[in-house]
Amino acid sequence: WNDDGIECQCHNTNTSFTPSRQSLVQSHHTKAPSDMYGKGRHFLGVELEVEVNGGREFGALSAQVSIGPERFILAEDGSLENGFEIKSSPATLDEHRGMWDKFFQAGMNPGLYVSYRCGMHIHISRSPLSELQVSKICVFVNAEENREFIKLIAGRESTFSKFVPKKMGKIKENDDRREAINLRNPETVEFRIFASTLDSEVFFRNLEFVQALQEYTSPGNSSLAELYFTHFV
Repeated sequence: WNDDGIECQCHNTNTSFTPSRQSLVQSHHTKAPSDMYGKGRHFLGVELEVEVNGGREFGALSAQVSIGPERFILAEDGSLENGFEIKSSPATLDEHRGMWDKFFQAGMNPGLYVSYRCGMHIHISRSPLSELQVSKICVFVNAEENREFIKLIAGRESTFSKFVPKKMGKIKENDDRREAINLRNPETVEFRIFASTLDSEVFFRNLEFVQALQEYTSPGNSSLAELYFTHFV
C-alpha cells in the first residue's frame, strides 16, 4: 500500500525458472498484490524490513522461496544499507499466521537479519473505521501517559516513528509520514512504531496488539476518558 497507483508485476506465468537479470527487489513504490485474504472486518498489511549479510539477490531469492509471489513482493527501502522490505497483501490475522508460517521456519532465510534501521510497519484498512476511531487510535498511541507502554510493545523508539501528542479533532495537525501513526495514505492507517523482527512470536504479538487496539477503540468499547494503557490492559 502507498499513495502511488503503481501496479505490481509479480506473477510469473512460466512453469520453470529462467534466470533473469531483473532484480527480485522492486521499486519502493511498487504495491503489494491488492487481493484481500480471509473473512472479517479487519484486514492488516505488513511491511517487514530486513538486511542481508552478503549478496542481496541471494537473500531476496531465499525470502521469495519461503513466502511465494502471490501474496507478497520485495521492495527497495532507502533507510536500509543492504536489504529490502517484504510487503504483504491485506489479510486477516488468522490468514497472516498461515501466510508467514514457512518464512519463520528455521533455516528458511539464511543471511537475513534485522538492525536498528529495520522497522515493521502494519497497515489497517480505513474502510471499517470512523474518523472518531482513527482519532482515538492516534491519541492512544501518542499519549505521553502511554509512552513507556507503547515503547515496550513496539520494541523501540525511533526517528522513523516519531511520537507527537494528539488531541481529539486535531489529529492531522503537523502530520508527518514518519510519525508513529501515519495518516497520509487515504486507504490505510499505518502503525510505524514496531522494530523489525525475525521472531515469529514477536511478529504475531505486534499484529495482535494492532488488532486489539482496533477492537478497543471501536464504538461502545471505550470512552474518550479511557484512552490510557491502564484501561486497555
